[in-house]
Amino acid sequence: MTPVPPPALPLWWECTPFAYHSFSTVTRETCRALMRRPEIDLTLFPSGVDEFDPGDLPEYASLVAACARNKMTAGRAASGQRPIFVRLGFPLIPFPPPRATWVVYHPWEYTRAAMASVEVMKRAAEVWTTSRFCFEAFVNSGVPAEKIYIIPHGADPDIFRPEGNRATLPTTKPFRFLYVGGTIYRKGLDILLEAYRRAFTSADPVSLIVKDFGGSGIYPFERGAQMVAEFNQNPAHPELIHLPAHRSSAGMAELFRACDVYVSSYRGEGFCLPALEAMACGRPVIVTAGGATDDFVSDKVGWRIPGTFRSAGKTVFNMPIDGETQLFEPDVGVLSELLRNAFEDEAGRRARGVAAAEVARNWTWDVAANKIVVRCQALADSPA
Repeated sequence: MTPVPPPALPLWWECTPFAYHSFSTVTRETCRALMRRPEIDLTLFPSGVDEFDPGDLPEYASLVAACARNKMTAGRAASGQRPIFVRLGFPLIPFPPPRATWVVYHPWEYTRAAMASVEVMKRAAEVWTTSRFCFEAFVNSGVPAEKIYIIPHGADPDIFRPEGNRATLPTTKPFRFLYVGGTIYRKGLDILLEAYRRAFTSADPVSLIVKDFGGSGIYPFERGAQMVAEFNQNPAHPELIHLPAHRSSAGMAELFRACDVYVSSYRGEGFCLPALEAMACGRPVIVTAGGATDDFVSDKVGWRIPGTFRSAGKTVFNMPIDGETQLFEPDVGVLSELLRNAFEDEAGRRARGVAAAEVARNWTWDVAANKIVVRCQALADSPA
């Protein structure tokens, strides 16, 4: 007789799946990968407002079908198994879901977490986070290490790859640096602009492309347009171009391929997904050393900016911290030298770009889904 496979494990995932912010991107890509796994029966519980209509995008049809409002999932799963309920978002909701095993999926960017978040994480069955940096921040904040598991982000190899179309950019400069992300203090764009100003002048054949989110979504205090306008007031400064409009994943891959080096001089990151996506497109990266990107960025795939940790106070988002939390302060002088070196060292860029694409092949959403399946199976075998 052919053995009957065990019933799929019910996994319930709460987040906003159809928005432009990073939590939504992670939800979409992770859940699409999970839906390819026969061990998992996935149901999505949207918790926010959609920013686009997924019905216009065929690749998201499976996610729409998996939404609870369409799937009619309630109470216990059809298999009779206790569901595993993953909640991704911020701030952390302190109330456990009824009749389910509660998992908090929480990235973080500071060296210590808010006390309110720590209490929520202590109550959950498990805590999933995105990098070794986050793991250590939570342990330092009092979350038991044995309940924290690293579930990294990934890059879709069918989209983010070295081969493919390149975006047309509004510049005649042949060399392009690229920054992607929010323009809040923690992201460190101000550090990059100062280093870029020191490294180059308007006479140099270089451009810095700043792709931000236009002040919408989870970063309501974006200053991208203002920072670019202030920088461009001086005609002696090197070229700086602002691209605030939203781009699809395919459009972002074209943007990465149209540029030569990706730069993120962050003060704090929980993972830094754009750096991984740039690597998957065969582009070397310049990132802060000592942070979350240490998990996948070595000197073989890019350049790392040294610096020191500095106090970020005893509150984050008006939430008290037990003690003092810190952010990293990258060395702007060293970054200026690295920018110049990356521009001048064509052979080094090429070698790092090839190595970056090779490393990124091991960091996909399927790899993340595999780790989640392992954790779900372990939770299913544990007492409620």
